Amino acid sequence: MKRNSLFFFLCISLVLIALSTSGCSSNSKSQAAQSPSEASIKNESNVESTSVKQGINNSQNAEDRSTVNQNSQVSTFSETSSASATEARQRVETFPIIYYHSIKTIPNNELGMPPEAFEEQISYLAKHGYHSVSSIQLYNYYYKNGSLPSRPIMITFDDGYMDNYTTALPILKKYGFTATVFLIVKKVGDPNCLTWKEVKELDQEGWDIQSHTLTHPDLTKISPNLLKEELVDSKAILEKELGKPIQFFAYPSGRHNDNVVQDVKNAGYLMAFSTLKGWTEKDMNPFLVHRIYCYASMGLTEFSRRVTNPQY
Repeated sequence: MKRNSLFFFLCISLVLIALSTSGCSSNSKSQAAQSPSEASIKNESNVESTSVKQGINNSQNAEDRSTVNQNSQVSTFSETSSASATEARQRVETFPIIYYHSIKTIPNNELGMPPEAFEEQISYLAKHGYHSVSSIQLYNYYYKNGSLPSRPIMITFDDGYMDNYTTALPILKKYGFTATVFLIVKKVGDPNCLTWKEVKELDQEGWDIQSHTLTHPDLTKISPNLLKEELVDSKAILEKELGKPIQFFAYPSGRHNDNVVQDVKNAGYLMAFSTLKGWTEKDMNPFLVHRIYCYASMGLTEFSRRVTNPQY
């Protein structure tokens, strides 16, 4: 019995020792096995953290770059918008009014624009997107909140030569333009001048017919009574012939003074056109509207310079 008990006790002891040794080894191995895993977890955590931080930084950098780009784009857009606005203001505030006389080659006379040169100039305007403006459009735009086409230009003729009808009309019509004629009323029907039939046909074609006095005198050198007659009677005759108000005037040879300007106002005109150099401007005296002189030998280069540069 004692032997059996002792044997049993020894077996139990050996089992306990084996279990104890195995357990420690297991824990040790477990710790050894877990260490790389924990290190890996820590490293991954660090990598993830670093990645997140880098991602945030990259995102912030990308956002910063985007903001810079946006700011750059905004700046560029603002500059472009500003440039466009400046152009718009220029179109609103100032644009060219050109004036001719005869569209005919006249030796040693700059008032006679050769027809081929005239067509070259009108073709240039068409190719560059200009559109005709009448005197009433000009007035309404500046003073009545009216509208104008893009790239406006006003084409005018002084005196009323027959070739304005026979030569200028077909050329302008070909390129989609109309014009204004400032007419010497008592010259209608004279040789080389427009007839009333032609004047009315121009009116029907959309041309603008306005006053250039009765006889084309120097208005600064005639009597007050004659001055009034030149202004008032020319207006009345045109209104009777055309059946519409005549509200615009051009000074013969550009000659004017304060008294003449005041009498033009008193005669009921809304605006008066001079031969003063430059483009028309909104803030300009409406009775001293500037125009660009077009002369026979100017050439296309000079023409284009004058219609594209307000400071020519």
